[in-house]
Amino acid sequence: MQLSVLLENFLELEEKLSSNSKLFRPTEIFNEGWLLRFILDWFSSNRQNTEAHQLHFYKDAKWFSEAYLPSPFMKGKDKETRTHADGVIGHFEIGEKGKADLRLTKDATQFIAIEAKLMSKLSAGVKADINYDQVSRYIGCIYYLLEKAERFTGSLDEMLLCFYLVAPKGKEDMHSELLKRASIKLKITERAKKLKRELNNLDRLFANIKVEFISWEDLIKFIQGIDNRNGYIFNDYYDCCLRFNGVNANNNSSR
Repeated sequence: MQLSVLLENFLELEEKLSSNSKLFRPTEIFNEGWLLRFILDWFSSNRQNTEAHQLHFYKDAKWFSEAYLPSPFMKGKDKETRTHADGVIGHFEIGEKGKADLRLTKDATQFIAIEAKLMSKLSAGVKADINYDQVSRYIGCIYYLLEKAERFTGSLDEMLLCFYLVAPKGKEDMHSELLKRASIKLKITERAKKLKRELNNLDRLFANIKVEFISWEDLIKFIQGIDNRNGYIFNDYYDCCLRFNGVNANNNSSR
């Protein structure tokens, strides 16, 4: 079944899930995880029309939902586990160890990691380090993926590296502090010093990586400009996600 068909099936369930005869919790199918999957699938299927967009797929790039990204800090007393990525785009392989473990291919030219939010905040830290926030973890994992793929032995200039936070429009201020590049770099550096882990190519990573906020509304508006029918279906689904997750949909500017 194509994801576009699944999306329409989800919307057909909306009325029943809004009634008193609910079959299951609406948030099981109306959430940011499924919203991101539907949008990534659309971008993957519309590569020729999306070259100027942040989520454009390079040639042979693919997407995956809920990948596990290895961390450079998975050993030692204050170790951490893999980071759970809501979505990734690029040149990679899945299943190196576990079924969702990710590794970059040796010739990768694109890797985008995406965190999807509706109403929740980014995590401010991990159990082992209360100052090592969720964005810093993502960027630290991207560093380790590049290191494992031996990409630091050559130039990174031809590789697109990005971290995007996707959330409702108007939520930029909620997340802005954790998206500051200087702060991210400092937190990764301090974590590495604490665990006596050398990250000799961190400057090279930060010279090449993009760290940006994208709103769901802007994504849907872009899709509507190319694919009016699916754009409005996405908009209806997004409204359901906001409503069932207790988010005010009045500021949904894509309508």
